[in-house]
Amino acid sequence: MKYLIVLIASLALLAGCKTGPNGGLDDEANAQASETATEAPTREVRRRSESAQQAQADTTPRRAPPRADDPTIHLPRFQGSLTGEGLGLDMVLDGSSPEAFRDSLEMVALESSDEQYQLLDQALGILRHTNLAFRDLNTLYSHLDGMTGQEVIDYARQEARRR
Repeated sequence: MKYLIVLIASLALLAGCKTGPNGGLDDEANAQASETATEAPTREVRRRSESAQQAQADTTPRRAPPRADDPTIHLPRFQGSLTGEGLGLDMVLDGSSPEAFRDSLEMVALESSDEQYQLLDQALGILRHTNLAFRDLNTLYSHLDGMTGQEVIDYARQEARRR
């Protein structure tokens, strides 16, 4: 029993030697603790969504968002500019490319009244939504290539009756 008490007292004495006069670590222990703290790797915490976005941003090139007037995604929207009846619906549409189609629609709008152009605009919407092949605007444009605005309106009426 005496042996056990002496052993505990000596361990307590040894443990007490490691502390300084104010109960803190002595200079040697402080140096060891600071070395260990500086060698420890730092850990950066990120949320999953942030790291996934960061990884995606690093690997994929940034593309500009599609514009509202992009003729490959949206049908071009114009308004007729004449106050009276015009000859815009007699103009031939160029469906060789989305940009050419947009330009030819703009010319039709410049040479027709708002009511006339709205008929053509509605016809384009009907064609796009009644025929699954025309959901791809390039297919619609190439199909309407060479038609006049009035022919497009008549064609849309036929398609609507047929369905």
